[in-house]
Amino acid sequence: VRRVLFEPPRSVCINDSSQAPTFFSRQSEVRLCVYEAVNRYYYKYTVDGMNVVLVNLLPFVVLSLLNGYLDKSNSYTSNSTKFVTSLIAIIPLAYYIGLAITSIAAQSTYAVGAVLNATFGSIVELTLYVSMLLRAHGNKDNSSCYEAIVKAALTGTLLATMLLIPGLCMIVGGLKHREQRFNWRSAGVSSSLLFVSVAGCYAPTLFAKAYGGEFETMSCVNCSTSGMAKNATISGFNCTECTLDQRSGFIVIGPQVRNLSYVCASLLPLAYLLGLLFTLKTHRYIYDEPSHTADDQYAAKKNHGGHSHSHGAQWSRLKGLIILLISTVLMSLLADQVTEHISAVLNTSGISADFVGVTLLAIVPDIPEIVNGVQFAMQNNISLSIEVGSSIAVQVCLLQIPLLVWIDAVYGIGFHLVFNDTQLWTVFFGVLVMNYIFMDGKSDYFQGVVLVIVYIILVTIYFFIPKSTLHKTC
Repeated sequence: VRRVLFEPPRSVCINDSSQAPTFFSRQSEVRLCVYEAVNRYYYKYTVDGMNVVLVNLLPFVVLSLLNGYLDKSNSYTSNSTKFVTSLIAIIPLAYYIGLAITSIAAQSTYAVGAVLNATFGSIVELTLYVSMLLRAHGNKDNSSCYEAIVKAALTGTLLATMLLIPGLCMIVGGLKHREQRFNWRSAGVSSSLLFVSVAGCYAPTLFAKAYGGEFETMSCVNCSTSGMAKNATISGFNCTECTLDQRSGFIVIGPQVRNLSYVCASLLPLAYLLGLLFTLKTHRYIYDEPSHTADDQYAAKKNHGGHSHSHGAQWSRLKGLIILLISTVLMSLLADQVTEHISAVLNTSGISADFVGVTLLAIVPDIPEIVNGVQFAMQNNISLSIEVGSSIAVQVCLLQIPLLVWIDAVYGIGFHLVFNDTQLWTVFFGVLVMNYIFMDGKSDYFQGVVLVIVYIILVTIYFFIPKSTLHKTC
């Protein structure tokens, strides 16, 4: 009997039944032959439970660490090359960390899985952010630069998870399945948590702007009225260089803003725990819809607390724990390399720190989530695709930002929960657009295109933001 497999099987079962025909030998040999290693199904192949495309990126981990720690004088590679290779190396490690968390959580109780997701689910982003803030703490002259990058990266992560990831998933799923339906009740739970989390994270910003005065002004030099009437007095100036100056008016009410930040940082994790209790215990039936398989329900519930990369355990608990610890250590080393070389990239490229943070540093750690979300959408499981993005956005606001606030309270790393106007209004607008798209419980490629276009427009704003005089160089 010959069978041609066009896709790699998830498992092979051999039944040695006594009722098998007599011409089958009890001692049989089963061979799986791959005649074409690279084809249009290549992206579906896995190696030890991990996507083969991401396995191919593992050499960048070794290359980045060797270049970063052995070539301190940049004799062989430049700072820009080290920065790019370190960012690429983060992608497979982020996938390994997520896969290890999923494997351990799948073999544990709900409580252990929730604690594990809350502890390690954001380890990639937190390692990167804390590394930058610690470097800023050791270099007071450029501390505002690294703080601006971290805040831009947090904003970029929210925009990507609310707009880009669902948008790409809807486009791919809509092109293959025409129209898809998702569990609007579970999406509503994530949307409610997102409203609470955004309100808590940006409450200190609103307070500072309301009672601290405007703390960002535009300063322009080399201005002239060429081409305008001689009596032009208000508008019509042509300026060659403009920068954003950050005033310190809100520092007058600094203690009040700081105390409000501590209150918000205490309440937001509580909202996260209540969300876990609601979805995993008291209202589990929300996910128990006939249109969902048992694997989908399980993955959705597990994914509420962190990253989801599979439908079940790929590794044993011991193997998952070892891989998780090793990947975390390597991730911390790579984060140090990214932080060390990002200043040279910003100073030589002319790109603002806000744009680098909102794009590269925000999207690169979430590339494994984008890949998994697209795969779920192709499998006609758009509910899980949407849950992937929503859960990350909720985790950013309910866990990552509060943790940064408390680390700053203990170690004074220079993180203040006050965002600028652009970050404030782009996030609010993103939340409104996402909830409007999710209202009807249906998705198609047109809605996905709308979300992606809105994301591109909002990110383009950061490209044209003038450099602040406080952090022209890092």
